[in-house]
Amino acid sequence: ARGAFITDLVGKKDAMSGIAVLGFGTRAVGLFGALTGGVVIASVGPVSVFSIGAVVFLVGAAVMYTVHPPKNQSLHDPRSLMRSTFDGVKLIFSLPAVAMLLLLAMVVEIFAFSYQALVPSIAKDVLKIGPIGLGTLTATSGVGSLLGLVGLAVARDVKHKGLLIFTVTAAYGVAIFGFGAS
Repeated sequence: ARGAFITDLVGKKDAMSGIAVLGFGTRAVGLFGALTGGVVIASVGPVSVFSIGAVVFLVGAAVMYTVHPPKNQSLHDPRSLMRSTFDGVKLIFSLPAVAMLLLLAMVVEIFAFSYQALVPSIAKDVLKIGPIGLGTLTATSGVGSLLGLVGLAVARDVKHKGLLIFTVTAAYGVAIFGFGAS
């Protein structure tokens, strides 16, 4: 939904760069949050970190409430939710590239991103590092994302998108394997 909203705001021509900038901002805040969260947990405990996070989310929601799409576009769709859902699923399966991208995204979500649930245990039990080390370890995963998003924003329109997606996904898999093997 955010990607579609960004496309509405910047137009189709600049959509890839707009989505990359959004992703960069999200990852940068996550990286900063992981680092500072580790320091705050070590200093005053986890309750403070979650309280600060809640306040930040509320401020973000208030800011997003003030952003509106351009007025020249109609957001009302007279079709039913179920009909729109079935039409979307039909469209996905009628476009092999879209179906493969969604399948790849599901596989990456299930098998690659699940390591994040183990990071606190690895930090505590294997690496024997405290909250600051956990924050640093968590932040390192954002560094690669930031570099990739900068490249995506600068490149704008890449000719061989499929090869790029395959290469990035394979590199991420190798990095996760290396982390697990270390």
